[in-house]
Amino acid sequence: MAMPVLSDDIKRFDLSGEHEVNLRRLAREIGIGIIDRETIFKNHGITTDIWLQIATNPQFQKLLAEECERWSATLNTRERVDIKTLAMIEEALPAMYANLHDPRFGDAAKVALFTALQRGVGIGLRGADGAGTMPGEKVSITINLGEDKKLTVEHQMPTITLEGNVTDDAA
Repeated sequence: MAMPVLSDDIKRFDLSGEHEVNLRRLAREIGIGIIDRETIFKNHGITTDIWLQIATNPQFQKLLAEECERWSATLNTRERVDIKTLAMIEEALPAMYANLHDPRFGDAAKVALFTALQRGVGIGLRGADGAGTMPGEKVSITINLGEDKKLTVEHQMPTITLEGNVTDDAA
């Protein structure tokens, strides 16, 4: 996905509005460090000359330091693990796809790989509530009233079956 291109008037570094958002995105991607800088620069439309201006700007350096600190914070462990795991899976997808279509790859292994891929995107998972509900089948709202008092409302969603006829509107 291509990001908005930073304009050549970056020299002014008006860190308000869209300019700040784009620079913060840039700082975040660099701070995370999963994608190489050349790809980041290409995605943001940043030339070497523009990067030299951005990199030496104290305001951008502050944004980058903030994003690096946020990324490596202890409370951000879950996000780091999620993003790194998803990046590894994304990198492995071409090999997984090839294995699923390779006749030399055993059927049992294909089923296991296919099941793992389904779980990765949430297909076929049952809810964590222990009742075996699928996501979207049950709504649960808990309101903490303090002093170990809770108000919990649960509602089982009705099953809806959609039926219809296929028509050819192209004719």
